[in-house]
Amino acid sequence: MQISEEQKGHIVRELCAELNGRVDGGRKNIVVPICPYCGKKGGKFGVYVGPNEKKLFWTHCFSCGHTTK
Repeated sequence: MQISEEQKGHIVRELCAELNGRVDGGRKNIVVPICPYCGKKGGKFGVYVGPNEKKLFWTHCFSCGHTTK
């Protein structure tokens, strides 16, 4: 999937607003405060937004292990 940096930035801002998340310090992940699959609180759920196009927008919960591609 090829998208421009402008489109990617727009999608990242929309995801942050919709999921009540924030971009981490390395600007590679959106950290979401509550996992939508298991309900675990504490920022265990993340959405990848880093430079690797192959993994762009993949998600993972470090509590329940749920992953989407």
